[in-house]
Amino acid sequence: MMVQLVVIPMIVSRFMLYKPLFKYIEPIRGKVVDWGFAVLIFVAVGINRHVFFANPVLLLKISLVLGIATFGLGLTYDALAKYFKVDSSLRITQNMLIAIKSSGFSVFTALALFGKEAAIPSAVMAVMVLLYLIFLSLRSHKSIV
Repeated sequence: MMVQLVVIPMIVSRFMLYKPLFKYIEPIRGKVVDWGFAVLIFVAVGINRHVFFANPVLLLKISLVLGIATFGLGLTYDALAKYFKVDSSLRITQNMLIAIKSSGFSVFTALALFGKEAAIPSAVMAVMVLLYLIFLSLRSHKSIV
């Protein structure tokens, strides 16, 4: 699974950077990455659908921990960065780097190393990341404090 989901795409990506091909790939690159990420999350949720429907307490616990970790760490860093007068654009970028984990990578690593149940937190993390990005977007437009 690691070879299929990491090594092969990594090798293919190197060939796609070849200049004659890159000019055709560049306009759709972001969409391909987004869809690849979506497929990984869909797999993690799909193989664990019984947990999502039959064990909402476990799902709630995972969501609570990940929500506190993502929002708590992000807001704490933001407060410290404001205190130390870090530039706003740099602060947002660093905030995202600190608070958002690589849930796409964690999905297939968990699946490959620990089994399908280990991918549940990664699937929930994808939702938390999306919520946090929406929060940051709203916050940057001064909709919320």
